[in-house]
Order: sequence, then structure tokens, then C-alpha cells
Amino acid sequence: MLKVLVAAHEVANALTRWHEFIKMGNVAKSEQLKEEVEYLLTDMEKNQDVLLYYSLIDYRHSLLCHNTNESEEKLQNIDPHHEMNDLLLYYYYYFKGMHQYKLQNYQEALSYYNQAEMSLENLSDEIEKSEFYYKVASAYYHMRQFLLAIDYTFKAISIYQNYPLYKSRIADCHNVLGLCYLGRKEYEKAEKHFKESFEAAKEIGDKDLQVFLMYNLGYLYSEQNQSDLAIQFLTEVAAKKFRLHKVCYLLAKEFFKKGDRKLAYLHISKGKEICQEINNEEYFHHLKVLELLDSPPQQLLKRAAFQMNKVLDYFQEEGLHGFVHDYAIEFGNLLYKYQYYENASHFYNRGVNCQTSKS
Repeated sequence: MLKVLVAAHEVANALTRWHEFIKMGNVAKSEQLKEEVEYLLTDMEKNQDVLLYYSLIDYRHSLLCHNTNESEEKLQNIDPHHEMNDLLLYYYYYFKGMHQYKLQNYQEALSYYNQAEMSLENLSDEIEKSEFYYKVASAYYHMRQFLLAIDYTFKAISIYQNYPLYKSRIADCHNVLGLCYLGRKEYEKAEKHFKESFEAAKEIGDKDLQVFLMYNLGYLYSEQNQSDLAIQFLTEVAAKKFRLHKVCYLLAKEFFKKGDRKLAYLHISKGKEICQEINNEEYFHHLKVLELLDSPPQQLLKRAAFQMNKVLDYFQEEGLHGFVHDYAIEFGNLLYKYQYYENASHFYNRGVNCQTSKS
């Protein structure tokens, strides 16, 4: 008796259902659908496209489960040189972008997103498009390319607003807009979007997003030198153990402003320790900058200038040009204050040239 093979389109439909739960972030249901798909694959008629589709969705599943090493291995097994249709090509570059984003390699993430975007017009799924726009916006935000981030965020909102079930994503989008306007020092717009996002998060009962927004409001008040208000919000966020490496950085900044060096260095020390535990190199360097900006005059040329150049090298290599600009100018101002004019000029030039080369 001949064995009846499972039609490829049935497996493709099961893969699509599996992908839907991955996009929702439902790990338990994703695991269940993964097992069902893999069972169907054992008896599927030969179809290379469906096998590629499986490999790509399986790869995204491992990203959902935060299995970075496993996802890296699965990525190596996907052959981009095989002839892919537009949908598979889109997923291939999109998922590679997501992988690099998780690794905080934002420049690489954007290069893959840009390749994925070439196939985006062939997608019929509007929500998939809006998710893509949101992911691209987030990457541009981290690269401090705020106008591009704002543009992509509004593209995402224009789709999400037609789907009532995606209120949480609209809240996320307003949060990104708040961060972008904060980066542009448009504080009123930033506060407006943060509060809009907070209200939406309360409405849908998203406590995690509410804490995130409290952190962002603390960041906003920090940027406006409203130290007492910033410390009030950030202390509450710290009690909830949220993004402690970033909270420590902001609290250290505020205590320096208030002249409380003891509490500032306490938070720097704690922040560095957390960065080493979670392997976050970027914020370790941010915290290092705070120490260097507090250097005594006699140490500025002997030690601090050399170390600041190394820190700026790190941010430049990571493509984080905005930080190179800001920190170089800030350190230049410190050198100028103590009449180290020639050395100050070096850092001013480095900050300005970084902005010029980026544009």
C-alpha cells in the first residue's frame, strides 16, 4: 500500500499559523505548532520552497525563545544563494536584521532591513508591513537617526490604527516617537507621546510598558535638568528591577548634577557590575564617560584624554556617531574650562568631524 504524502500547501498553511503565534510572542503555542509542523514535514511531498520556509520560521522561533547560539547555527544552514521567491527573500533578510538587532548591532540590522524592504511591496499582509516599519524605526532610533525613525513609526501607526487588536503596538509606537523627539530635544512633543503611550498601556493593562514609560519620563526630566523629578521616577523604576544598567547611568548623572558624588559613584559602580553580568559593552562605556567627565584637572591630560579617545573609538566603531559628537564636545568643554585649549580643540574637531562624516 502506497504511503499518502502530505500536500506541501498544507504544511505551508501550518507554517503560517506557527508564524502568527511567533509574531504574537506566544512561546507555549509556538512550541506546540513547531511540533505539529515537524510531524507533517516527515511525510511531506518534496517541495524546496516549503522546506526553506520552515527553516526561516524555525529560525525566527529560536529568536523568540532567545536562543541566540541556536539561532546562529540555524542561520548558517540557510542557503541565501538558493533561488528564493520574494516572500522567502523578505523573511531571510528581515530575520537576519532582527538577529543583529538582538545582538545590538544596529548598523548591520539596518543593512539587512534595507535589503528586506526591496521585497516588502510584494507582501499582502498589512500587519506584517507595519511590524517591519516598527522594527526599522527602532533600529534607526538606536542609531540616533531620529527623522528616519519618526517617518517609519508614523508609517507603522497608519496601518495599526485600522486594527483595534493592535492597541499595544500603537502604544509602543508612541513610545518610540517620544524617544525620538527627546533625542531631538523637542521636549513638549516627547512628553505628549510618552503620556499618550502611558494612557494606552494603562487601558490595555500592560504593566511592563507602564514601567518602561516611567523610565522614559525619568530620562525626559533628566534631559531637562529637573533632577528631583527625574530621580523620583528613576528610583521607582529601579525598585522594579527594570533596565538597571540604564537606570544606574541616569541616576549617576542626576546625582552628579546635585553635587552628590558619593551616590553618583555608587550607581556607576553598580551599573558597571550589571553591565558585566549581562555583557552590555555599550552602557559600560557610557558609565565610563561619566567618570571621565568628573576627572580632576591634573588627571585630564595624563589619563582622561587618552581613555576618552578610546571610548569615542568604541562608539565610532559601533556606528553610534551621535554619542561620539556629544561626548567629544562635552569633554572638549571640560578641557577648555581648565585652559587646555589645544587639547580641547582636538575633541571639538573630533565631535564636529564625526557629524560631518555621518551626513
